[in-house]
Amino acid sequence: MIKDFGRHSYKQFVRGQPIRFGYKALFLCITSGYFVKFSFYQGKSPNANAAYEEQFGKTTAPFIQMIDNLTLEVKQLALNFSFDLFTGFAVPSFLTDEDYGGTGTIIENRVP
Repeated sequence: MIKDFGRHSYKQFVRGQPIRFGYKALFLCITSGYFVKFSFYQGKSPNANAAYEEQFGKTTAPFIQMIDNLTLEVKQLALNFSFDLFTGFAVPSFLTDEDYGGTGTIIENRVP
């Protein structure tokens, strides 16, 4: 979350978080800290993948879509993702199927 108190339609409010007002941003970074891809949360995106939203949820779908849009050269690398998203078992199993590693937070109410 990028802190901001200005007025803009992309700005989000998240109750109970340290930064309550701002822009939600997703970054795919390499270990040295440089980012490879980034995306700002915009609510309803024109590039949204409905199948991903149904399978993974609206918050996690942009993350999976960013992984799918990586170039072939980058996809062939041994990638390991660390994500700060509340998820269920769908994302780790997707990453395993694609031969990627992943570390994230599985929230209790999303466990069958």
